[in-house]
Amino acid sequence: MTRLEARGRAEPLAVLSCSGMPTDAELRKAARAQAEVRVFRAGEREAEADADALYWDRIPIDQRAAFVWTLSLEMHALAHPDQPYDPRLSRSTARVTRR
Repeated sequence: MTRLEARGRAEPLAVLSCSGMPTDAELRKAARAQAEVRVFRAGEREAEADADALYWDRIPIDQRAAFVWTLSLEMHALAHPDQPYDPRLSRSTARVTRR
């Protein structure tokens, strides 16, 4: 006797099919189809900077801010692996005097 039969449910559970959803390989293929690739030779710093600025201008500002925040947290974790991120004011200042 199976657990389902013991609970009074002898019918098999329905399995949802995700055949309409793209696979990981299909998602990667679609991403590659939309990817933009440029090769910069030595001495093309201005063209490289223009392409970099164009890339970042395409991303909305709120998404850029979220990306930078994620990157900041990752850099903090790499720089200080023994200190978890603690969102509070620094208490290292002993005294502030006004001039």
